[in-house]
Amino acid sequence: MLGLLVGFAGLILLVMSSMNVSTSAEMKPLEIGALLLAALLWSIGSIYSRDADMPTSSLLGTALRC
Repeated sequence: MLGLLVGFAGLILLVMSSMNVSTSAEMKPLEIGALLLAALLWSIGSIYSRDADMPTSSLLGTALRC
C-alpha cells in the first residue's frame, strides 16, 4: 500500500511540475486520468501476478512475468 501511495504522489508531482514549466499549460483531465488509470492498472496487475497460476511452459511463464 505504501508503494501505491508513493507512486500516486509521484504522478501528482509530475503533473504539477509540468504545469509550472510552461505558463500556457493547462490541466487536461483526460491526460491526468489516463496517467492515474495506467498506474492503478499496473499496480493491480502486479498484485494479481503474485498469486496467479503460471503456465506449465517456462518460456511462456517468463514472457508473462516481464
